[in-house]
This record gives sequence, C-alpha cells and structure tokens, in this order.
Amino acid sequence: MPVVVSNRHHIGIRELRNHLSEVLQAVRDRDLTFDVTLHGTVVAELSPHSNNRDESKFVTLPFLTKQERERRQKEREPELQRQQEEQRRLATERRDTLLRELAHKWPSGLSAMDAVREDRQLR
Repeated sequence: MPVVVSNRHHIGIRELRNHLSEVLQAVRDRDLTFDVTLHGTVVAELSPHSNNRDESKFVTLPFLTKQERERRQKEREPELQRQQEEQRRLATERRDTLLRELAHKWPSGLSAMDAVREDRQLR
C-alpha cells in the first residue's frame, strides 16, 4: 500500500491502478489525501471532495463517445498507414543492404547448410 511521508500519503500510479478501489474507499471513509506520483514526482492529488473549495482551478475532462473514438481513429488511419508503409520500406531497405553485404563476403562454394553445420561443430 502507499508510503506515508510527513502525514501525506504518496502512491505511485501503478500501485494506484492496482488498488484504486481501496484507495478511494480510504479517501472517502477516512478522509485521507494521497499524492499520486509518476516516476517519483507528484503529478496529482487525490483528496476527499469538499463543497467549499474553489472549483475554478479544476478541469473537467470530457469522456469520448464510442462514435467519437471511432471518428478520431478513422482520421488517424491514413497517417498510421503511411507510418507503417515507411517502416516496411526501411526494414526492406535494411534487409537488402545486409543481404548484399553478406553475399559480397560469403565464401564461394559454401552452402548455408554447410555454414550452419560448421558453426554448430565449433560450439
């Protein structure tokens, strides 16, 4: 569970994800406050809700509908396809370069099978 440091509870994001229900229950039932950390740096505070606090400093994040997620995915598809094609092109180019280098250095009259057998005998 979380580490207590000077009356504040610190909890890493992974641990928070793994124990979210218990942490929220502690916040609600025992009025505990947690500093949520990412790689040791505090990035958020999880504290009991209070009706008299200044809500203007908080941001409400909208939840995307399934249709909106699908629309955004469709918008990204051409760019993702372009990136995948570029990765394939680069991989093919690298493979071809390695094959040319190998062919240039490969001993005449030596089959791949013979090379593997020879390598295995040396080990």
